[in-house]
Amino acid sequence: MPDRLPVRVNPYKLAEVGKTLQGSLPAANMGRLGEVLIEDALEIACTFVFLKNGNNFMLNAEVVATPVIRCQRCLQSMVFPLNHKFELIMVETEEQAERMLQELEPCVIAEDELLELSDLIEDEILLSLPSYPKHEHDCSIKGINGTSDAEVSSENNQADKKGINPFSVLEQLKS
Repeated sequence: MPDRLPVRVNPYKLAEVGKTLQGSLPAANMGRLGEVLIEDALEIACTFVFLKNGNNFMLNAEVVATPVIRCQRCLQSMVFPLNHKFELIMVETEEQAERMLQELEPCVIAEDELLELSDLIEDEILLSLPSYPKHEHDCSIKGINGTSDAEVSSENNQADKKGINPFSVLEQLKS
């Protein structure tokens, strides 16, 4: 099992020496992520590479995890393999962040502040998860009469092609 990562780090000091941190973070302490996960016993493998490029302090990171989330189609659990890479540039003020190039994502943190690694990872995972997760295969829920959404849609399309009016049964009740 990878080493536990520190809770807080000074990214500027780590970038000065070109430090790489590898380890894991438990998802159990991540409240917002816990609301999305079905199983919170998730260990998140992380790699952080802190760099200084000229006057810029950079963070390259990779997150690998297999969160178990709820399929929004069938409401069953599903594993969503996650391998997310991201790059941040450390800036001290919002004004510096606004001046950054669009391809670089700024992380506003004062030079004397510490960066909460678990908060950063939680944010990145939540941004990389789909807003409407669903299985790749057809997992439609069976309706009351045992037909799936896809089957009902197919039957409706066939009825439309044949010119069958679904309300024709009501015509019989009228007489």
